[in-house]
Amino acid sequence: MFDGVSELIEQLDAPEFTGTVLDFVYRELVVDHMSVFLFDPRLVPRLIAAQSRSAEPLAARAGRAYEQSLFYRHDPNTELVRSGSSREDAALVIRLRAADISDALYRSEIYDNFGLIDRLSILARDGARWLVINFYRDRASGEFSALDIDRFSALARLLKALLFHHFALLPPQGWQAATLPEAGTLEGILQRLGGSLSARESQVCARALLGMTNAGIGLDLGVKTSTVETLRKRAFAKLQISSLNELFALCLGCTLTR
Repeated sequence: MFDGVSELIEQLDAPEFTGTVLDFVYRELVVDHMSVFLFDPRLVPRLIAAQSRSAEPLAARAGRAYEQSLFYRHDPNTELVRSGSSREDAALVIRLRAADISDALYRSEIYDNFGLIDRLSILARDGARWLVINFYRDRASGEFSALDIDRFSALARLLKALLFHHFALLPPQGWQAATLPEAGTLEGILQRLGGSLSARESQVCARALLGMTNAGIGLDLGVKTSTVETLRKRAFAKLQISSLNELFALCLGCTLTR
C-alpha cells in the first residue's frame, strides 16, 4: 500500500483531487506536471484536467496547445501502445522523451517551449471510455530513470482506477457525456482500417470497444454468443492483433492520419 492513498480516496470528486494526485506521484518519483485527456466520439483526445507544481499553469497551457494545434497527430503513443500489454484491463505505461520526438514542430512547441524533457503516460480503458494520464518532468528535474519507470508502472493500475472513479462522480454534462463514442462512428473507422472486415465483423468490434460483453453484443445484434466470438476472432486475425488495446490503437491511428 502506498502512503497517501487514503487522502486520495477522501478527495474523490473534490476540486483539489488532481493536485493531490500530482503530489502523491511526486513523492514516489518526482514529477512536475500532470495532464489528463479523454477521447471524444471521433477518438480525438480532449484535455479534461491539468495540474502543475509551479505557480504558472504550464500543464494547462501545454495541454491546450497540444489539443488545439493538433499536435496529437504527431504523438507516437499510437504506435507505442501496440507493443504494450495484451490484457484488455491493463493500464499501459508509455514513455516519451523530448529527444525521441521526430516531428520538429511538435517537439519545439510542446516540449521545448514549455521546458519539458520527459513524459510517462498511462493509456487505460474503462468500459467505453479511453483515457491518457500524462506526467512530465521539467529540464531541471532531468529524465526518468529505470527505477522511476518501475515505480510508476507499479502505480499505474491504482492511478487508472482512482481517476476514472473521480471523473465518474462529476456531473454528467462534463466528461461523461462528451467522451462516449457511438457504435456507428467506430464501425466507420473499422471499415477504413484496411483489414477487409465484413460489416458484421465491424459491428462486433465496435461494440467490443464500447465495453460490451460477447453476450451483450449478441443480444444487441440478434446473434448467438458463439457467433460473436467467431466474428471477433476472425476480425482480430485479419487485422493481425490479439487485444482490444491493439484494436483501439489501430482506430486511433486511422483517425489521426486522415
